[in-house]
Amino acid sequence: MLSPVKKSLLNIKNGLLKQARSKGLLQTTTFLRSDTIKAFVMRTVHLRSSSTLFMNPSGMSFLAHPDEPGHPWVDWSWSVTGFTGLEIWTYKVAWKRGSVQSPSITYAWRNPDSVLADPNECEISAWDKMGRHRRIVGLGCTDNHNYVSSIEGVERTVFSWNVGLTGIVSYVLVEPDEFDRDPVRVFLDSIKKGRVIIAHECLSLAKGFSIKAKNRKIEESYWPGDNLENWRGIFIEIFSPKVAAISVLKDGSVFHEKKAQHCEVQVDGPGVWRVEARLDGRPWIYTNPFYIGVWGYKED
Repeated sequence: MLSPVKKSLLNIKNGLLKQARSKGLLQTTTFLRSDTIKAFVMRTVHLRSSSTLFMNPSGMSFLAHPDEPGHPWVDWSWSVTGFTGLEIWTYKVAWKRGSVQSPSITYAWRNPDSVLADPNECEISAWDKMGRHRRIVGLGCTDNHNYVSSIEGVERTVFSWNVGLTGIVSYVLVEPDEFDRDPVRVFLDSIKKGRVIIAHECLSLAKGFSIKAKNRKIEESYWPGDNLENWRGIFIEIFSPKVAAISVLKDGSVFHEKKAQHCEVQVDGPGVWRVEARLDGRPWIYTNPFYIGVWGYKED
């Protein structure tokens, strides 16, 4: 018997596929199995030059693996507009980038997580800068196809589903009561609002990691992706399921660092505020930002 969460995930999957087929928009959608809502990956349009991405205002579009070796994104001025977000960390792409530093491609295939590259610094920097103007949702994805390829003369699967779909994932944060009432709408709305935490789960499961911004004066709390008009009195609080090197960043620069399971920081001014966490020196978690008192930002 399916659990309520798995039933809801199945409903989301069937609902999205039905809508996509009816509108002729079906591309590739992947859902990961888990005891929590874990990941959503959608292939999107590849645009490598200046352009505007036009789409239905109620829909979403994401720039897929812009740091893909062989055909990377070339417009680092980011003059392309109109997209919802981008993949900031993609398992297959990170493996490709890291494998060139490994002893051999066979070693990289046998030990994919050990060679996995960190997110592209140019892309992360652009993500932080664009956040000064509007919400840009960051996703962690797999781009896994379970395909067979010749590796040093031997046909091998790169990667099997149980490997490729459990590496870099995105947690989508939802209110349980709202999700139970309308799972498809709530799930997609949460992604569009940037309520997403990206994790490299081959290092450790991110279940139990939480982050919220709080205004203690009026006893309100906020999720990643939220826009806060006033920065005064705002604290960012992080809980980790295990001790990690937690960094709170403001506009892409480290504002506070602490090795702990719990961290709380008071915001000191307007900015794009987000959190990174590392385990044994390796990137583990990236949260989407809080947009706090950022000039020019308009709420949807």
